[in-house]
Amino acid sequence: MKAGKFTFLKIIGYILLTFGAIFLMVGFGSIFDSSNPHSNDAMLGGFMMGLPTTIAGIASILFVYKKEKKSLTIFHEELIYIVAKEKKGIINPVDISLKGKITREESKKILDDCVSKGIASAEVNENGFVEYMFPEFLE
Repeated sequence: MKAGKFTFLKIIGYILLTFGAIFLMVGFGSIFDSSNPHSNDAMLGGFMMGLPTTIAGIASILFVYKKEKKSLTIFHEELIYIVAKEKKGIINPVDISLKGKITREESKKILDDCVSKGIASAEVNENGFVEYMFPEFLE
């Protein structure tokens, strides 16, 4: 349900942004149209309609992207904890990639973030690969 809500808000944001840009183009275009006696009215109307619409569209889009990023971060944390529990506290980027259907590079970045936050530690195993240890799941 949330994904549908976010998609709807994103579509609304892009629609508002599009209409706002059109109104602003009318406003800017009427600045240079001195032959039309109503150009001042068109300019004022374009700016009055364009600025709030554009700002609302941008705000809606930024709100959605912020919420989607937060949801993705929560998903990644849950994914890491599930895999760490399954693998008894020692995991590598491939484990995360397979379980979460994400790239190995993205998995490595997520795991490196865990190390920088102090949640995990990284060590090189005897084969030369980096393994990430989550102390709360070690047996």
